[in-house]
Amino acid sequence: MDATNTLSKHGRLIVIEGVNGVGKTTQVRLAKLKLAKMGFTVTTFKFPDEASTIGDLINRVMLMKQTLSDEVLLTLFAANRLEHKQQIEEALLAGHLVLCDRYSESEYAYGSALGLPNDWLLNLESRMPVADLVLLLDLEPTIARQRVVMAGRSDQFETDEKILEAARAEYIALYQNPPNPHQKWTRIDASQPIDVVLDEVIRQISILTA
Repeated sequence: MDATNTLSKHGRLIVIEGVNGVGKTTQVRLAKLKLAKMGFTVTTFKFPDEASTIGDLINRVMLMKQTLSDEVLLTLFAANRLEHKQQIEEALLAGHLVLCDRYSESEYAYGSALGLPNDWLLNLESRMPVADLVLLLDLEPTIARQRVVMAGRSDQFETDEKILEAARAEYIALYQNPPNPHQKWTRIDASQPIDVVLDEVIRQISILTA
């Protein structure tokens, strides 16, 4: 494959999802490197993006330095993604593979885990491009929490095992019944070695782009 290869008509939006501690950030980083070697032009995003004003506020709330209602917090998550809508659309139009470390699906899983209405959550994300492929990295919440604690992270969604359990259940429900019928979801066992998970991530993306 040519080193400057792009998808001929339109890029693909690929999302790596799962509860905190499953290895999303690691897999996005490694997948970007491997896909670039395969000749793809890859653009990545990580949500929430703490570099923006909204992202900084989210970070302070998650570290419990400021208190907001669940409705306001989930609205901020959606707004943080909306800040990047134009960049995502431009990358897709340029034929890039767009890899996201979290996306709208996090809104649905964590919002539902907090008891917020599904229709309201879907509406918050309705202006964002729909992911072509969602790779759900699945892991037992107890193990995910252990990874988070060992990494020294401490936000409320990362260390509250009840939230992790509820969010995992919501992710599995989304996998079984995707919110958009045009999406492809794949569930990957995130307890496997990093390189094994990466091989499956690349395999699924290769199927999508074939």
